[in-house]
Amino acid sequence: MFICPLCGNCSEEYFSSKCARVRSLEQRKNISIYQLCFLLNVLSRFLLKVYLYLSKVEYHPFQRPQELVDYCRSRDIVFEGYCPLAKGEALTHPSIIQLAKKYGRTPAQICIRWSIQNGIVTIPKSTKAERIQENCRVRFD
Repeated sequence: MFICPLCGNCSEEYFSSKCARVRSLEQRKNISIYQLCFLLNVLSRFLLKVYLYLSKVEYHPFQRPQELVDYCRSRDIVFEGYCPLAKGEALTHPSIIQLAKKYGRTPAQICIRWSIQNGIVTIPKSTKAERIQENCRVRFD
């Protein structure tokens, strides 16, 4: 068992399965990290072999893992937030709609801008050209 102050214990099997692909790495690699306990365990176990530089975690107005964001920043690990629209939930939230009306933007633009203003690398997903262009227009000045 690995002791984690946030979630308690992580099993050896869980840890090993998540770490299997990083054991042989010796250079800086892009590794997707979902929990602070896993990140702490990887760093403590493989610090001499692996240098993490990207943590990719779900991040939107309803899910803000600030402790993980702070930890990544303190270690110069880029924090990338996926799902910035909360799987569509944010598009119908009254507060986000109110901000969208106030600034003359779409709810999607409000959420993307919010992530960027919080220093989060965010990559919204879309297959429609007009939405991709709209998602790029997040400068409000």
